[in-house]
Amino acid sequence: MIACYCSSSAAAAPTAKYNPPELIQCPSQVGETLSDEARESQSVGQLKQQLTALQAEVDAASQRLAVTKARMAHNMQRVDQLKSEAVSVGCLTLCLDGCRGVASA
Repeated sequence: MIACYCSSSAAAAPTAKYNPPELIQCPSQVGETLSDEARESQSVGQLKQQLTALQAEVDAASQRLAVTKARMAHNMQRVDQLKSEAVSVGCLTLCLDGCRGVASA
């Protein structure tokens, strides 16, 4: 179900190109799982198995989300580092250009 929430918010994002098959199938799985007819025709054992499988899916999705968050944090730090380096190089270039101008005068 978390995957469904993530997929619906990802669909609104500009980077909606990422649509793994398991997220595309998610709305139909939720409908099937929540339908009264499906629940009433299953035994308690089947429902427990289904619950266990769904919990495992949520755990796996949570782990993938944590890895993605860590990668994003690392990438954002790297972007900040590159920005800082770009500013330093820009300042160095300006300084060198200024020094060259003084030396040629």
